[in-house]
Amino acid sequence: MKKQRELLDSIPGLGVKTIPVLLSFFSGKRFGSSKQAAAYAGLDPRQHESGSSVRRKPRISKMGHAFLRKTLYMVAVSRTSWGKAFKARLAAKGKPPMVILCAMMRKLVHVAVGVLNSGKMFDPALHGA
Repeated sequence: MKKQRELLDSIPGLGVKTIPVLLSFFSGKRFGSSKQAAAYAGLDPRQHESGSSVRRKPRISKMGHAFLRKTLYMVAVSRTSWGKAFKARLAAKGKPPMVILCAMMRKLVHVAVGVLNSGKMFDPALHGA
């Protein structure tokens, strides 16, 4: 657990309140991929289509843990160098602010699970910082 805590501590934006929450949900080899972890958190996109006439905007599913999403939201709001680059890239594409925050939360889950599964420290060069 100490090694996993050090790995998560290498990710900018994660702190003393966030790391224990992420460790409690994602420690060990609980998920085979980061997509499964994002779905567990309720951050996967949900399509709403019915036949040829009903096509609504995709939203996050919210089928996972609300506490985990709340914790990730507070980290997504914080300003880190690689987070700013990610947000700027999505804002340049014309994405609304809440879509950007949900994408940032999903990205944090992917990065955290990737760091835990690989056992390597976070490298900001791989994430456009």
